[in-house]
Amino acid sequence: VRVLLSLGADPNLPKNNGATPVLTCIFGAAKYSGFGRFQCLGAYLLQLDTLLKYGGTTKPVPCGMMHPQQSPDGSAWSTPKSAVLCPIIMCVSQHFRHADYAKPVLEVLLGLTEDIDTSAISFTGLDALQTAAHFGHTGCAELLVLSGWDPTKRGGYRSGGKTLLEGTAGKTAAEIARAAKHFATADAISSAV
Repeated sequence: VRVLLSLGADPNLPKNNGATPVLTCIFGAAKYSGFGRFQCLGAYLLQLDTLLKYGGTTKPVPCGMMHPQQSPDGSAWSTPKSAVLCPIIMCVSQHFRHADYAKPVLEVLLGLTEDIDTSAISFTGLDALQTAAHFGHTGCAELLVLSGWDPTKRGGYRSGGKTLLEGTAGKTAAEIARAAKHFATADAISSAV
């Protein structure tokens, strides 16, 4: 990766689905949360560090295509083409086997990013802190609060005032964590306020 970047490769060139190399590293790190996790995670962290040092972005990027999904009530919906992928939000929304496996990835993202966008909202209507709360990423939630995310902000809405994740509309991050039964995460966020 470093050789390609030093020869002028674009660290932000998206794949056909809109995923940049930074997002690809985040998705890859989430796959390896079981056996061999530390070796694989270390490789992804090194790649992520290299991409960011060569100008890889953590800013939200266009999604690029429609992604069929299923909403919590079972009805089908699609991510609109105007939706964006925010690497920091995607990091805390991945289904790691253990909630805080996302924390080292988030630490790299936050440590090498200038002008962090704490206002970015995912297509679900949640910011990074609210997303971490929803998925029970306690260490990530604490780190996000320390990095400037507002734990009193209410979320869960997207265009049209609809919510995609039940139990998130109009709630703070701590309330979202409690609704998802992540009580340790809710307590950590509440104590950080």
